[in-house]
Amino acid sequence: MICKALKKKAGRYGKLELPFIIAINIKEIFCDEGMVANALFGEMVVCINRKTLGHSVDRDPRTAALRDPKRNPKNTRVSGIIILDNLNPWCIIQKSPELWHNPWASYPFPPELWQLSQWIPNNEKSIYEKKDGKILSELFRLPHN
Repeated sequence: MICKALKKKAGRYGKLELPFIIAINIKEIFCDEGMVANALFGEMVVCINRKTLGHSVDRDPRTAALRDPKRNPKNTRVSGIIILDNLNPWCIIQKSPELWHNPWASYPFPPELWQLSQWIPNNEKSIYEKKDGKILSELFRLPHN
């Protein structure tokens, strides 16, 4: 669902010379960071060498929204993806969207401008690091109950 929504929205609005962030509200029963990472960067796969019986774990770029089958970046006009986990008016105080920054964005979105939780790429370690932020009820000054 994430890949399909990103593909549909990534080509809209013509040529932009500013950060472009796409919001996707996931209407699944279960959504976690692993599901989002698999959609953006490819499903985790185990490759086994038949001769040596050695193995490696890697991401399959054929299933990635931000990489093509040759592992080159794609959708570089997208600066980030806001993932909303089945957000609706009745759960706005319990849930909070998370911004996943695109490490290959042509126009990156500055992390310091986002007040909610976000996933920021650490290029030195080749990982994403979560930076906690405010929750929606705090941002909108809503009661916690």
